Amino acid sequence: MATEPQVRKIHALKSNLHLGDSDYRVMLSAYRDEAGRRAASSRDLSVEQASSLIDSLERIVDRTPGIRDRVYASPKQLRFINALWNRVSKARDAQGRRRTLDSFLRRRFHVRRSDHLPRKVAPKVIKSLRMMDARREQGEGEKETGKEA
Repeated sequence: MATEPQVRKIHALKSNLHLGDSDYRVMLSAYRDEAGRRAASSRDLSVEQASSLIDSLERIVDRTPGIRDRVYASPKQLRFINALWNRVSKARDAQGRRRTLDSFLRRRFHVRRSDHLPRKVAPKVIKSLRMMDARREQGEGEKETGKEA
């Protein structure tokens, strides 16, 4: 059975795409349960099926002009988040930083990948990273003066 966060994500994507109920039901009917019955609701989907439907809906959002701009963080916000992450991350290479950023976003903000960061969540991520950067700078300042905690 699909998890509650998956169901919420499916319905948010459906809403962002302005999918009509009939189109949504057609998409759901492509999935079947163990008994061979068609899914009538997102709650009828298995975790794997819900993940597959989310991926499909996200691909549609990515290809639809205008929707991506309303739903996801702007390229400018993403560049800023990446720049802040590069300052606070301990990973040495770009691939490691990308992996650790995605892990951070998944743990703290329940976002699967940085390129699917919701526009509404981006300011929260930026605030969090700024606080991490300030703590990092404060820690370096204490080490220079010899006042380690």
